[in-house]
Amino acid sequence: VTAQDTPNDGGGYLDIAWDAGDDTITEYNIYISTNNVTNVSSLNYSSYSGARTPDVVNVTLSCCSSESQLIDGTAYWVSIIGYDSLGNTTEEIQSYGPVYTRNDTLRSANLTWNISASSHQQESHLDAAGPLDVSLTLMAEGQSIEGEELWFMIEHPSFTQNFTGVTDENGLWQAVSVAELSELSNVIFGMVGDVEFSAGYSGSSDNILLQPIDNVTLNQTMIAKVHTIVTASSTAQLNEDSSFTTSINVGSPLIEQQFLLEGIQYGWKIETIDGDMVSSGTEEVKGGVIEISNFTTENTILMVWSLNTLSWLDFDNDNINITFLAWVDDKTILLPGNPL
Repeated sequence: VTAQDTPNDGGGYLDIAWDAGDDTITEYNIYISTNNVTNVSSLNYSSYSGARTPDVVNVTLSCCSSESQLIDGTAYWVSIIGYDSLGNTTEEIQSYGPVYTRNDTLRSANLTWNISASSHQQESHLDAAGPLDVSLTLMAEGQSIEGEELWFMIEHPSFTQNFTGVTDENGLWQAVSVAELSELSNVIFGMVGDVEFSAGYSGSSDNILLQPIDNVTLNQTMIAKVHTIVTASSTAQLNEDSSFTTSINVGSPLIEQQFLLEGIQYGWKIETIDGDMVSSGTEEVKGGVIEISNFTTENTILMVWSLNTLSWLDFDNDNINITFLAWVDDKTILLPGNPL
């Protein structure tokens, strides 16, 4: 005897087949039980399914008694017993099982994710020194799906990593949870620009205990940024010939990302208090510093700003104003009669 779920149905049915006995058998009785029965005396009315003639050696059954329906996901054992015209049969029997019925209607997967990362000005982004938490939840028709494998992938030209895991009783899988993104790899320090996140579920069709679920994928783009701190003095003193050289520091909190700031272009201009232009120009970051040299007069203002068009740069302060002070002779003046 063999038994299996009836394919492509709505559940609650088994297909049963058996080898025909000898010519003395005039009737077959089919029994379905929720336990493994080995003796005819163990069978009772609740497990009786009905009789089949010797000419029928395979059937589809939907109930194991007149009062009960086969329940999807429940383990059943099937027995076929042959009787002769006098009602004689064997005492010892062999049951086939466990077998299960299943609703084979394909369900749509409902896969959702929660992504938590760094934030600046109410915009989320990736930061090598910032956190990343990614959790996925799998459901189907309002039911949490437990024990199914999900995948999550991070993709960037300089870094790719794939994660896999299994959902818990709430359909939840914590894919990634790090306090600093760079914990995943040192390569993260050089990862800037668009980063592709994707996640998915391959679907389920071969699990007899789970109604089939379709496959599904999710995709999202996040930007990986470099935090930049720009600092400078608010005043600068002119030289005797009205020349000046002033420095503005452009740095990253992470020494590993300082190299990414090299060559960033900054514009500058000097204006009078009344807004008249004195001079202007551009400079680039070299060794973490912008150095500007020129000529001007006292009380003029040097304004410096980034010409950055790189979306992955995140500035603390992108506009610097420096007021020029008059030259002061710092040499010691000796008056007659004053000893050194």
